[in-house]
Amino acid sequence: MRKCVNALKARYGDSPAMRRIVIDADRILSDIQLLDTDLSEFDLARATVQQSGEKIVIPDTEYDRDFWRDVDDEGVGGHNRS
Repeated sequence: MRKCVNALKARYGDSPAMRRIVIDADRILSDIQLLDTDLSEFDLARATVQQSGEKIVIPDTEYDRDFWRDVDDEGVGGHNRS
């Protein structure tokens, strides 16, 4: 990632947008390093999925329009608010 960002910086120079990309890349790489550091704290052996065996029937019918009131589409916002 750092090599790609350096190549972009060499091509586009020191602009505000390029500085944001450099900062974002540094933050992502730092977060990855923290994840690697914290990996030893995760006990993956304990993280087992427990299934209850209970089956929940979900009807194939339309939901009432009031069910979706005040719900936004992710990334779209409240464009259909009444």
